Amino acid sequence: MEIKIPNIPEDQKTPLVEALLRIIQTQGEQIAFLKDEIAKLKGQKPRPKIPPSPVSSDAKNKKKSSDFTDNSRNPHMRKQRREEQFTIEPEIVPPGSRFKGYENYFVQDIRIESVEIHFRLAVYITPSGARIRGKLPSEYRQGHFGAELQAYCIAQYFQCHVTEPLLLGQLYEMGIDMSPAELSNLLIQGKESFHEEKKEVLDAGMKYSDFLNTDDTSARHQGKNGYCTAIGSPLFSYFESTNSKSRINFLKILQGGQELYAITEESLNYAFEKGLSDEVLDVLEEYSGKKFANIKSWEGFLKKHKIHKDSVSRIATEAALVGGAYKIGINLHVPMISDAAPQFNLFLNGLCWVHEERHYRKLVPISEDERVEIDKVRGAIWDFYEALKAYKLQPSLEQQAELSKRFDEIFGMRYESSGVRELIANTKSRKTGLLLVLQYPQLPLHNNDCERDIREYAKRRKISGSTRSEAGRRARDTFTSLKKTCQKHGVAFWSYLKDRIAERSAIPRLSDLISKKAQTVRA
Repeated sequence: MEIKIPNIPEDQKTPLVEALLRIIQTQGEQIAFLKDEIAKLKGQKPRPKIPPSPVSSDAKNKKKSSDFTDNSRNPHMRKQRREEQFTIEPEIVPPGSRFKGYENYFVQDIRIESVEIHFRLAVYITPSGARIRGKLPSEYRQGHFGAELQAYCIAQYFQCHVTEPLLLGQLYEMGIDMSPAELSNLLIQGKESFHEEKKEVLDAGMKYSDFLNTDDTSARHQGKNGYCTAIGSPLFSYFESTNSKSRINFLKILQGGQELYAITEESLNYAFEKGLSDEVLDVLEEYSGKKFANIKSWEGFLKKHKIHKDSVSRIATEAALVGGAYKIGINLHVPMISDAAPQFNLFLNGLCWVHEERHYRKLVPISEDERVEIDKVRGAIWDFYEALKAYKLQPSLEQQAELSKRFDEIFGMRYESSGVRELIANTKSRKTGLLLVLQYPQLPLHNNDCERDIREYAKRRKISGSTRSEAGRRARDTFTSLKKTCQKHGVAFWSYLKDRIAERSAIPRLSDLISKKAQTVRA
């Protein structure tokens, strides 16, 4: 529902009228949203969401998203293709014809067929009475479904988003005898080796990345609201689904599920910077160096020392998790790029310029004058963005000061629109994060890569709704993490799955690929 707002003449426009029009506009948007929700509850279709046609200014810095990156067309992947050659003679060769060689004609094809392999394992009884038998090849030791079939099912489900009923229908048509329960177990059960490699990916990614991208999105589980947090860099992608998206939760994710609480110098500094009282700081300092292996022992410590107030115990818990992260060997001072969500604001928090500009783009003008002011600010932002891109190529101290001053000029101008003034004030308050790139030129100016990665979960929500079991949620996070990391290193996900399931180890550990790529980039 679009609200038609009249164009108020300049001599009649007052701050009160502008404020009232803004309230009407907001209420109109809320009413339209609630109508859509009511339609969904009634089983009806909500309004179709038709995006506006992109214009050149809005298309800046946008990249076509795809589940397959340029690595999917990597020429090296052709090595996986088996080549067959056939020589075909003409049906009739008239007498006296001269042979002039061969004309090449290439055809690409794929063969998918079901095979039932019958192994006859020889059994012997040794003189000592022991029973021995022949040993199955490695690719057939994972049960009654071979490595090729298992890899196909996992790739179809987690990479191509084929639902279980559709996948089961494919298998039936191919001649595979598999029950729904067997398919479900094949997809999510017995995947400890993959879960372990996912943990290795996080450890290596945190260790070798010059910066991290972070974002989160909703990911329902067992019919309840949940969240998936994405952490990544050009070297890796890591996903973890939880029931909340607090800073405590984010710190637990960064620890890779180890959840160690420790009172260290780093945790004391964090608590001091967050404004804990001297009384609580004295308690923490008294136990400096103490570690707590789980949440139960840490909460017992808080209860014993009467640290009950929610805001105080929360900061103390965050500080203990910060200390635990450093004890494990995680450097939390690596710059993190985010969309300004508070849970990601730890130490060096860089902000996304594309996300910042989006606030101005979403502001619907209530007059022609306001439209002009919005366009003016957006134009200045994109010009400044281009200046920052040029700075990243040739950074200098002189340019740092010049760009910082230019930022103040752009967001220090006086505007008549209250909506623009509010957005300008918010942008000014985020200056440190938006200009962190001046100190760390290697940082990207946007968080688009992470947003594209986590779009995986938005697609999954539309297809499958929510996960139902802990094993299913964990498998979804693990295989999405491994798939995205494989893409960043030019590794075909299906080949990776076959290699791991068959225990061939022909493809290096992903953590080793991360280390090797980081050393190559830094060399």
